[in-house]
Amino acid sequence: MMAKQMEVKMRILKFENCFVVDRCGLGGGLALLWTSDVSLEVKSYSKHHIDSVIHNENGSSWRCTGVYGHPESERKKTYLVAVTKASRYVILAMALFWRF
Repeated sequence: MMAKQMEVKMRILKFENCFVVDRCGLGGGLALLWTSDVSLEVKSYSKHHIDSVIHNENGSSWRCTGVYGHPESERKKTYLVAVTKASRYVILAMALFWRF
């Protein structure tokens, strides 16, 4: 998925903001879309994840992490373990979206 293609889809779906990790090789890439009333800060990303923090109007925040599993089956478990260990150090509420 190329960033320009995602911008077109973003407008069709009526989102104002988009963060794209372009595809690598034959993969489709990753995208995170959100509306203008959401205060979102991308903390880290790779070709397999996007990690962000959403700040609420009341001053609270929560972490939103999307993960797309590693294409090599034997490395999927390793990636899952790494994400799980990293989440132990998060002091915010967290939503984790996972796709193998």
